[in-house]
Amino acid sequence: MRRNYLDIANDEVLDWVKWRLRIFSDKELADVLETSASTISKIRGQQIPLGATILIRILDLTGSSLRELPTLIKFTKSLDS
Repeated sequence: MRRNYLDIANDEVLDWVKWRLRIFSDKELADVLETSASTISKIRGQQIPLGATILIRILDLTGSSLRELPTLIKFTKSLDS
């Protein structure tokens, strides 16, 4: 298994992207990320890692940098609590 270099769970990243882009389903998320819904499901189920291509697309769509992504996700989770 590859190392998670973001130090956060892949499903947290996907949930944050949905929150940031105001998307309500994984199907819509897959469409926006230009991948299949089954790929999103496999990432959530930890069957495949969050790949560089999807991660770059996420950073491009959200206008975030790789360094600030974990902080943004943790901050967003604190808003929901």
